[in-house]
Amino acid sequence: MKFEAQAQTLSTVRMLLGSPVLERQKHVRWVLPSGVAVVAQKDNKSGRLGNVWVPDSARSRSLSCATVYPPGKGRHSALGRQVPGLTVGQQAVVCKVRTLSHLRELSMLLQGLR
Repeated sequence: MKFEAQAQTLSTVRMLLGSPVLERQKHVRWVLPSGVAVVAQKDNKSGRLGNVWVPDSARSRSLSCATVYPPGKGRHSALGRQVPGLTVGQQAVVCKVRTLSHLRELSMLLQGLR
């Protein structure tokens, strides 16, 4: 069940953002025309449909599934120094998608970022 749920989140993000610029074992990365990145984790904890890292904005902070990471807080190992807008030193938001409602909220945000 966990695998299917994560696949649904990844499928939704792919549908909205197109082909990723990078796909690895633990994450998938897209770079938007604005130059910032969106990263979907593949190695989520059980009970989540997926974790999707998005650029910090008032809109992304307002999502019910959003957790704000201040500039100095550690991040997922997939968010190394080469991920524009999401690296340590920059404030970022992770959407911890646990319900289909969260996935709908995230989808609306991503549509606005394209």
